[in-house]
Amino acid sequence: MLDIKLIRERPDYVKKAIESKGYKAPIDEILHLDVERRKFQKQVDDFAALKNKTSKEIPKASKE
Repeated sequence: MLDIKLIRERPDYVKKAIESKGYKAPIDEILHLDVERRKFQKQVDDFAALKNKTSKEIPKASKE
């Protein structure tokens, strides 16, 4: 299995290496899906941070 970091940093190298072994490599599609995954992961992280912040504010609000 290839590290996604290597594919991001050296896509042409990875593509040529895979093709030299007789396989076709959808590197462009992999990179596109990686960008999309990273966008969704940021949204998940943002929602988790909002949930944590809100969870900390609930006990303060109930005391007031």
